[in-house]
Amino acid sequence: MMCIVSVSFHHYTLCMQGCTIYKQGEAVFVGKLLKGCDAELSEVLREGDEVLEVNGVPVMGRSTDEIVRLMSGEAGVTLAFTIIPIHDDNIDLNFEPKYVRAHFNYSPKTDDEIPCQPLGLRFEKGDILEISNQDDPDWWQARKVFDDGAESLPGLIPARHRQQQREALTRSYPLAKAMEDQHRKKKGLMSRLSRKKKKTVFYNQGSNQSMLAVGDEVVTYEDVVRMESSAHWRRPIVLIGASGVGKGTLIRKLINSDHTRFAAVVQHTTRLVHPGEVNGHTYHFVTREEFELDILQERFLEHEEVKGQLYGTSVSAIKKIVESGRVPVLDLQPQSLKRVRYSGLMPYVVLVASPRLERLVVTRRVGPERPTRRRTSFQFII
Repeated sequence: MMCIVSVSFHHYTLCMQGCTIYKQGEAVFVGKLLKGCDAELSEVLREGDEVLEVNGVPVMGRSTDEIVRLMSGEAGVTLAFTIIPIHDDNIDLNFEPKYVRAHFNYSPKTDDEIPCQPLGLRFEKGDILEISNQDDPDWWQARKVFDDGAESLPGLIPARHRQQQREALTRSYPLAKAMEDQHRKKKGLMSRLSRKKKKTVFYNQGSNQSMLAVGDEVVTYEDVVRMESSAHWRRPIVLIGASGVGKGTLIRKLINSDHTRFAAVVQHTTRLVHPGEVNGHTYHFVTREEFELDILQERFLEHEEVKGQLYGTSVSAIKKIVESGRVPVLDLQPQSLKRVRYSGLMPYVVLVASPRLERLVVTRRVGPERPTRRRTSFQFII
């Protein structure tokens, strides 16, 4: 049974910013309602409602521009709508806002695919966005969150899946063109390339995963959580950088500066205990079976095998330092950062960059009893 109702709300702004319409044949429907706009706050209009009249004027047969002008009105007036409400079963009432960090720049003015450019939200790489609505699989509703806690007006942004597809296609085209150009220059190049290992790029597509052989993983939005500062929680400090750049020296100096505040993470190992070593202080000594079980249960941030013995940095060892009220300081490989991200440790990650070659040679000079390192060996550090 069709139910026709009349609703109205007070219009405060100069235009109906945040409310869009769309047509199916001659029928007119409420499209998107951005969080915080007059129509959304009034709770009398909902996405999917069919609009019959605006202020007593029938909308059927009118152009979209005419209907928008009727809905815009003047600030301070009351807008009256005659609508056929959408059924409540089609409304998601359980959605909770979430936060993401953008990994790309976006401007709706240069996006020809956005359904309504004035409603788009411009943001830059690194901005924190609060996602307030994900009903549309292609376009999310979001607002920017600033460092002082303030928020921007809401707007439309491309959904993760949509942007991942864009990024994947953008990356794949230059690579394919470059390979084609090289093939034309050197006939034998493609045969050599075919023997090389291909890299893959993944992006989410529902429950499946699609991939393009174009390079690195496509990252568009990084899920983050909003957390209040706590005097009791100690966030680990993770140093990354090339081997030999001085990460170990920095860690030792930092710990020696204040043993009550900073601590090194004790690794797990399967090797035998050497004279003078203390279990739990030098290493956590375990059997190979125990170590391999911990690997299967993903208890290590990273692990490696050296001369037949296993070594690893466990999450539990880091948390033990945090619980003691100190800050764990550790050196990890860049490929371990993804595991760190989802470990719940929320570390500060510091990149230790290589200095200039001349400075590196000076700081790495050794005594007369040891030969000076070759200049070419420093090139690998840089």
